[in-house]
Amino acid sequence: TTALKAGESATITFTFSEVPVGFVEGDIQVSGGRLEDFAISDTDNKIYTATLIPTANSEGSGSITVASNRYTDAAGNYGVGASAPSLSIDTIAPTLTITSDTTALKAGESAIITFTFSEVPVGFVEGDIQVSGGALEDFAVSDSNNKIYTATIVPTPNSEGSGSITVASNRYTDVAGNNGVGASSPSLSIDTLAPTLSITSDTTALKAGESAII
Repeated sequence: TTALKAGESATITFTFSEVPVGFVEGDIQVSGGRLEDFAISDTDNKIYTATLIPTANSEGSGSITVASNRYTDAAGNYGVGASAPSLSIDTIAPTLTITSDTTALKAGESAIITFTFSEVPVGFVEGDIQVSGGALEDFAVSDSNNKIYTATIVPTPNSEGSGSITVASNRYTDVAGNNGVGASSPSLSIDTLAPTLSITSDTTALKAGESAII
């Protein structure tokens, strides 16, 4: 492979033209991760393998190198060094922040919800958003870098309570394929109940000299 994301590893193969004398794991220089399971993998003792585990929460390139003169052949000739092709490494999980332009909504009002990603989200759609206390409208990308989305939450009519907007983890990835971290907006206070009035009288009929208490 030429690229690694979180949870992945690569099998590195060292193929010698002759049986190497004195070649050990310590002769291998590694950047971007660590080696595990170093071993001879053929009966002729000319092929070695190891597993490269990329460094967690890192992004960049990885390399595996053996310098010249780190081994010899059976006659004692020093060996020529080599390097593996560069590996692209991205083990950083993308993150999300959800914000609202208001914290309380009454009847006739709405709130703009902003979804800000640390990296361009892959596979993120409106169906990934869980909403309570209302309904989303006008979901769209809102920046040229495709890392910010917005939507409008319209509160449920004749309701009172709290509202929330949530995206669960693993609902999107970054370009490298790392699963994204979920997020929730701050709680919204929702009250779309119109106040009502009741007028009563202590009597239903009046004659001269009487009055009613309303």
